[in-house]
Amino acid sequence: MPQGSRRRCTVEADQKDYSTTVTRVPANAKAAILPWQQPPDAMTFANQLKLQGKRAYVFGTDGTYAPEQFHPTQGYVSAFANDLHFVKAAKPIVAAYNKFSHNKAFGTFGPPSYMAAWILATAVKNGCKDGKLTRAEMVRNVRRTNVPSILGGRTKFNKAGDVSGAKFKVFHVVNGKYSPVNF
Repeated sequence: MPQGSRRRCTVEADQKDYSTTVTRVPANAKAAILPWQQPPDAMTFANQLKLQGKRAYVFGTDGTYAPEQFHPTQGYVSAFANDLHFVKAAKPIVAAYNKFSHNKAFGTFGPPSYMAAWILATAVKNGCKDGKLTRAEMVRNVRRTNVPSILGGRTKFNKAGDVSGAKFKVFHVVNGKYSPVNF
């Protein structure tokens, strides 16, 4: 294949051995992008790349963000939200969670889910002040959201309904240790 070309390989949903797929990764490949939602499967793929002597970095999408399950020697992981472990203002939240959970691991899905539930509950509470709630009130209350976020900054929505200022995060993984990549 010419320099800079891309190759696409697919795997079956229930596949657990990726060695034949890994053989199709060119020896000079710089990266293998893993759009999977199962961190253990992504780790198996990364291990099989290494076993075959391939030097491609693995780049996992947000479903692979699980340091306890996906910890390649060299790689990257993207996420749609930051990991609170890297947010200075969130240290008290991380400490409280660790105390409550006895130090169980958490990643990037929980905090935005918490914020979403809090925003919806607040919209319901504000809409029910008169004893009833309409769909229009609910939508209006959510659109008016402008609250401090446990992810840092504020959570508010733009006209398209997306979180204002939201950015995908990328984390560099070296020997299983994650660190944010700053752009």
